[in-house]
Amino acid sequence: MGTRSTAPEEDGWVGDWRGDESPRFQPPPGLHERLTHQLGADADLVRGREISPLLAQIEQRAAELETDNHRLRQQITQLNSDVRDLNDALDAARAMNRDLMNELNRNAGLPVTYVQHTDASR
Repeated sequence: MGTRSTAPEEDGWVGDWRGDESPRFQPPPGLHERLTHQLGADADLVRGREISPLLAQIEQRAAELETDNHRLRQQITQLNSDVRDLNDALDAARAMNRDLMNELNRNAGLPVTYVQHTDASR
């Protein structure tokens, strides 16, 4: 008897023919869902109901909604990040305003010196 590879092969069989583990079939991803869908469609045809087009439309709409949902979640994440950044900028501006107002209030009683600038180009 020949030896089979322990790595998945194109035909879906994995395992070692001579080892302790018996070979087993691993179907490709999505096969179960496709077969289930096809079996349901065939059963509906036998009963005289053609709902496959409607089901396909519903599945298409569900896929579109999932895509929209993913995009909107990414947008929400970005907007939340923008809000945090704007709040940080606002907090910094408020702190600077407080410092400037405190400086202005400290200097309120001091005389103001005006400097006259002359324009040498005239």
